[in-house]
Amino acid sequence: MMKRWQLLFLVSMLLVLPMQAQENGGVITEYMNRSALEIGPLNPLRCNTAWCERITDLLFPTLFAIDPATQLVTDGDASNYGLAMDVSADVGDVYRVKLREDAFWSDGTPITAYDVFYSYLAVVSDAISSPLSSYYQDDVPFMQVIDEHTLDLYFSQPNCESLANANLPIVPYHVFDPGFADVVSDFNAEGTSEEQYKAWIERYPKANFQVMIEHRFDRYPDVSWGPFVLDEPVSLDDIHLRTPDNRLAYVFREPDSIYSEVDLFRQGASDILINPPLDEI
Repeated sequence: MMKRWQLLFLVSMLLVLPMQAQENGGVITEYMNRSALEIGPLNPLRCNTAWCERITDLLFPTLFAIDPATQLVTDGDASNYGLAMDVSADVGDVYRVKLREDAFWSDGTPITAYDVFYSYLAVVSDAISSPLSSYYQDDVPFMQVIDEHTLDLYFSQPNCESLANANLPIVPYHVFDPGFADVVSDFNAEGTSEEQYKAWIERYPKANFQVMIEHRFDRYPDVSWGPFVLDEPVSLDDIHLRTPDNRLAYVFREPDSIYSEVDLFRQGASDILINPPLDEI
């Protein structure tokens, strides 16, 4: 539980400078402590290091928006990249989520409940080596698509933290399985959330999500929705993020062979320093 709240705080805190860069025209520079090829997958559902998370947080939406000031779940609107609207603290066994209709992937495809459902299923499948898998299905045993912009979330033990615990990054299903929405539309099952999930995996086996393993999306998520877009596939060079109007805004630089991250920050070569070693401060 503590780890999830720490992640939520980190996401909201680190969005402040990037949003300023997007609005004010500056370029933010940050040095990594490892090479670009060692930061982990840039598919946010498979990301397993703090460094890939630093980048995916700037590229992808989440089911719920988090208010930077209060750290509480809030409505998705023009000021953030959360999808759920009309968020209520009144959470029962089944919670209906209405999604905003003004969200579009960078290729122009609308972001819908099918993207959310696909992302959820990928995480709980245990097939994609997701760090989210270990706890997510315990909290949310099933999710049901009602229509393109409506979902029902089933909670095992609803409480005041249920929505925050149910939050997850969203990926575009059509990158991995263009026919997924049609499969969902044809699916119909009744019973408890566990019975519905069992019926679903008989219709759409967990192994289907193995397509994500070593997919090009791990290195080049070229369909995204966030403050920035990835400039080019990740290789041995620095990682560049651009604004949607193609202006360079954020640079993650390779480690320096001479100076440490702290030295570079002190010299003014970088704009952000995250969790520096205590003995170097």
